[in-house]
Amino acid sequence: MNESKSSIQIGKKTFISSALILFALMIVSGILTKIIPSGTFDRIIVDGRTVINPSSFKFTEISGIPFLRWFTAPI
Repeated sequence: MNESKSSIQIGKKTFISSALILFALMIVSGILTKIIPSGTFDRIIVDGRTVINPSSFKFTEISGIPFLRWFTAPI
């Protein structure tokens, strides 16, 4: 009797590669939150829909998340 495995098997190399890619994406996104300034737009109602007023951009001051929080944020 041949019993087939019902779970998905991935190799060690594949797991490490995917973990490194996710780690790199977390680092890049954390760095970008420090570089790109934050801001908001005012919203207006046009024809019953809420839309953004493109000429109303204002920079906002928000403190970024701490470095170690970059890694615990997905959890």
